[in-house]
Amino acid sequence: MMLELSFPPSCCFFHAYYYQKKFKVSDKSTELINMNDREKRKYPRVEVNTAISYICVDAEGSLIDQSMGIGLNISQSGLLLETDRSLETNLVSLMFVDIENNLKEIRGQVAYCRKNGFGMFQNGISFQGTHAENIEFAKELIRAYHYRKSDFVLVLGATA
Repeated sequence: MMLELSFPPSCCFFHAYYYQKKFKVSDKSTELINMNDREKRKYPRVEVNTAISYICVDAEGSLIDQSMGIGLNISQSGLLLETDRSLETNLVSLMFVDIENNLKEIRGQVAYCRKNGFGMFQNGISFQGTHAENIEFAKELIRAYHYRKSDFVLVLGATA
């Protein structure tokens, strides 16, 4: 069964750059990933620590929840999303704003949800796009992370 999801632009009212400071990401948050999980991965993970907007929908496409989280790391096939609450559905739409201020979106399926030692939830999301769409989303998110990371360093250097 193919599910067609469409969301009004009002769901995408954020700009990831401004939400970077709202969420604090601990270096220890990714340490909770079991080493055996890493060895089973088909593709390597890349750190992104970037704000991601997500929308949860049910099988009929009805909106269940929407909020923001932090994409901790990404691969060609999925994303580790840290949120302040458990995702209550299997179907999600993930969105972020790239460096040219374009909204990038991909649909995914929640593979697992685990509460970490800091009271946050780590959600493994498997991308549901084509291989090319998955790679494009991952590439643009990594690019945005490095762009904003270098921009942040430049701002800090200018004020020091």
